[in-house]
Order: sequence, then C-alpha cells, then structure tokens
Amino acid sequence: FMKGLVIAKECRFTTRRHYQQMTDGGVFRWMGENVIIEVKSNRLDLPRLGITVTKRYGKAHERNRFKRLVREAFRMLDWANFQALDVLVKPKKTAMSAEVGRIQEDLLLASKRFLLVSSQKK
Repeated sequence: FMKGLVIAKECRFTTRRHYQQMTDGGVFRWMGENVIIEVKSNRLDLPRLGITVTKRYGKAHERNRFKRLVREAFRMLDWANFQALDVLVKPKKTAMSAEVGRIQEDLLLASKRFLLVSSQKK
C-alpha cells in the first residue's frame, strides 16, 4: 500500500464522503497526547488515513508540518495487523511540538484499543 514514500491513493481519504462517513456510528475516539484519533472499520483490506487540520490550529506552514508528521507516522507503522481500518487524525494545540514517534505511538494505541473494544462487542 506504499509507493516509495507516497501513501497510495486507495489508502487515503480522497473525498468529502470519506470524512463524512467518520461521523456515522461505530467510531472509536482516542485522545492522545498530541492528537485526537478516530478509528472505524472499513470494508476494504487496507488501512486508510484522513487528516483534518483547521486554520484555528495555526498558519499554513504549521498545518503542513503536522500533516507531514502524521503521514510519516502512518507510513512507519506495520499495518499488517490493522487491515480494514479508517483512521482520522486531528491535532491538539500541543501537536505544535509533537514528534513523529509520539504520533506513531498514539496511532498504534488507538488502533489496538479499537480492535480490543470491537472484539469485545461481538
């Protein structure tokens, strides 16, 4: 699902509908140290990443930096155990000083917790 350093198109949220589906039921929300992560299962065999950063977060270069960090953290994770997940990441104000490792830990924790919670519901 990776093409070099680029996350493949099928592994990203590309339309408004993808983001709107995250507001439907079945979303697990994780409040990390620097990010808010919403996780939901999808019908694909691939994990998909969506990033939402509003102007309230900061100037364009700050928003772009956050998006780069999240994409890098997403790329670095081993998604073999987390197939079929939609992951939406939003920053907290503390994300200005975030590092890739912390965001990666939050992504991993949120995914694990979602799978744990969803397996207990069955």
